[in-house]
Amino acid sequence: MSAKINTFLLYLFPFAVSAFTLFDRPFFYFSAQDPRNTAMYYEIDITAVFYICYAYFAAMFCYVLMYLSALFNSKKFIAVVSALIYTASYIYVLHFLLTGFHIHYNSVFALFDTNVSEAKEFLQTLKASDIAKAVILTLAYAGVWGGLINRIDKDGLKIKHRKKLAAAAFVFCLIGAALLEKHSFFSNLEPVLSPVQAFVAYRREEQNIARIIDKIDPSLMDGIKSGVAKNINETYVVVIGESASRDLHPLYAEDAVASSPLNKKNLILFNKIYASAPITMLSLFQALFINPEKNKTVDFVDLAKKAGFKTFWISNQFRASSFGDNPTAVLSRRADEASFINHSNPDIKNYADMPLDENLLPPFQDALNDPAAKKIIFLHLFGSHAPYENRYPENMNIENKNPDFEKGVQKRTSLEKQRKEVRAYAKSMYYTDTVLKQIIEKLNDKGGYSSLIYFSDHGANPKAAMNRNPDDKSILEVPFFLWASSDYKNLNKEKIKNAENARNKLYRMDRLKFTLADWMNLSHPLLSIETDSLFSPKLIETTEQEIKQTPSVL
Repeated sequence: MSAKINTFLLYLFPFAVSAFTLFDRPFFYFSAQDPRNTAMYYEIDITAVFYICYAYFAAMFCYVLMYLSALFNSKKFIAVVSALIYTASYIYVLHFLLTGFHIHYNSVFALFDTNVSEAKEFLQTLKASDIAKAVILTLAYAGVWGGLINRIDKDGLKIKHRKKLAAAAFVFCLIGAALLEKHSFFSNLEPVLSPVQAFVAYRREEQNIARIIDKIDPSLMDGIKSGVAKNINETYVVVIGESASRDLHPLYAEDAVASSPLNKKNLILFNKIYASAPITMLSLFQALFINPEKNKTVDFVDLAKKAGFKTFWISNQFRASSFGDNPTAVLSRRADEASFINHSNPDIKNYADMPLDENLLPPFQDALNDPAAKKIIFLHLFGSHAPYENRYPENMNIENKNPDFEKGVQKRTSLEKQRKEVRAYAKSMYYTDTVLKQIIEKLNDKGGYSSLIYFSDHGANPKAAMNRNPDDKSILEVPFFLWASSDYKNLNKEKIKNAENARNKLYRMDRLKFTLADWMNLSHPLLSIETDSLFSPKLIETTEQEIKQTPSVL
């Protein structure tokens, strides 16, 4: 076999292996508009067309690389370029094999925002078949790359008709430019470019977050005003859930496998709330940080302090990832009082050992009893974080109260392994509701002017627990509800009415800080409450197009 053919096959192999991961990819788009907006593009609903396009672009791209290899006439050039392509493709395919979804920069965030315990736990979830797939894939990539490299003789790469080959390569580029979006010339070469793009996007956002955190300036909120009289004691509670999706939530789903212990009549449920990102680090940063100026920012904890509130941060999450600090840790440090119930417990070695969320109740009661006249308490639950079976008491039996529980699970999936995950996930959200019920009862028993907002940082798909791809709607669809005391309702009748009218408004959580400020009757020139608060009658709703996009932290 000639050196040219060996070189071509060397470059083509990773694209051929990657092809099997593309069966659920969108079809080929011919419009220059955003393909995610169905009103703006023409879609050829023929799977064969997509694969023909993919095969064409992969083959032509490899052809161009082969031409460059012949032009440089260097075996070192071939080895370096092919090694880079093989590495990127290997990461892409391995990620797909182990998680069941395509790589996204949120996946990279999840990796670097993790800690040793979570990493170990993920490795422990791998089955023998997963390990076997990884080993076979590694041997295949290494074997093919090494075998073909050794068979390439650079003297055999010499080409006679360089001008014709260069013209053919130019025509390929011309056709590609005509068919694909302006900024997505190599979009059909996803297996090679996705890991690179994901890492570059991660590094950019990570640097943006670090820069913004360094620029926190509470003085931005100087002059913040409250619409509540000074002689009224105020208590606000913000409960942040973890990985709870509306899809299976007891309060929401019409075909929920379990009914919630919470009384819906006492809550205002919002039905179209979406997380801005599928990972905690990004979603909470976007929800609770305000970046009104390029060189300054302010977080909601400091905002509340500026308004005269004593702030509490009580968490069942880890303080930081193993790779450094994160926005939730920053928020906790900004609070007047912070408590991580798992931080000093030497028995917690992995996520399976995490204490149940009911352990947040004693420090929550202490915060309620604090003599401060005006306070806001943040409760960060561990909620429905995988492994789901460790998120509720072993002896919790909800089947007795929900006789159709098992039927509901079976309707969700026919695979027994997935049923096990769905079953545990549904129970974890039911347990979260039992904790929320106790929190609301304690707040109600305290009496006075008080209110509570609950939302989840992002959702989850129990049939693919490691999924961080926002294309899966269940990853972004989150529960959100409001509870208010009688005193709060009496003094905020118009706001409660507006909230009732907003039940079905489309809203993305990166604007949450404006809703929280409105909820607390706070105002400031830098707070765009009128257009960005969920409780504002003049709210500019989030569009379907915006829901599908993960916004930058800037």
